Amino acid sequence: MAGITEYTNFKKSSNKLDFLCRIMYNKVGKEKMEEQKMYERSAIVLERYLDNYFGFTKEANLKANYQNYKDIVEEMKQYRDILMEEDGLINQFDETAKNIQEIQSKQSKLYESNLKMEEERNKLFNDLSDNPNKLELKMEKIEKTIEKNNQELVELRKEFIKAVEIFAERQKERNKITRKRRIVEENHISYVEKTKKYFEEIDSEFIKKIKEFASIDKEELKKEITNLMIKNGKNEKVGFDKEVIEKAVTLRIAIAEKETECYSIIFDRTKKLINEIENEDIKLTKYEEIL
Repeated sequence: MAGITEYTNFKKSSNKLDFLCRIMYNKVGKEKMEEQKMYERSAIVLERYLDNYFGFTKEANLKANYQNYKDIVEEMKQYRDILMEEDGLINQFDETAKNIQEIQSKQSKLYESNLKMEEERNKLFNDLSDNPNKLELKMEKIEKTIEKNNQELVELRKEFIKAVEIFAERQKERNKITRKRRIVEENHISYVEKTKKYFEEIDSEFIKKIKEFASIDKEELKKEITNLMIKNGKNEKVGFDKEVIEKAVTLRIAIAEKETECYSIIFDRTKKLINEIENEDIKLTKYEEIL
């Protein structure tokens, strides 16, 4: 299709006016610097005309909406990613807390066991009626149980200290990601409000003009722009080559068709996205795919 390659190059170009100037200038050969500047001024006239024609000079317009859409989708990706990161850290934090609770539970049981053993031993020390051999066996059994418990308590102490260190570190990570998430969340709300505000303020006349641009007859428009550019350069030292201007206008209009097609699609997508945000039912992937 005509204009697709040029449109791709146009979108990639960091300086759109320079791109248009090179199109016109290359058509007339190796001119002097003054003549190049002449075509640069002509390219500016062409761009300004189209900006006014499509309403791009208005604060709220479909080109600005395209950028707002890109910004909000990128911001929502960041918001989604940080929520996932925060959930992951919360899960790790909860796992560490659970591990500490399990250690505390084991320690409590060992403490109760040792307490019971000490009570039993205390009773035996006050029991003078039992057989000495039996007393000794009972006491040795209690000592072994206490010794075993104390060995387990030593290991639990090591596990507990390590778990507390991890807990403190993950608490810092959680606090850090929470602060970061709050900032991103504020940006999210700001982007949504900005996008919605600008979207609602776009003039319906320009929406209609852009949506219908691909299908309308553009010959009169091309003539009008060509005449305006030639008229604008009437006082130049070297006159414009009308054929060059006509070809530049034709190419720029072909590019504009692709641009307006994108702006129209993004306008409809923005409307759906705002609706999904308000209903808290966002399917972000389908909005990412179009960018």
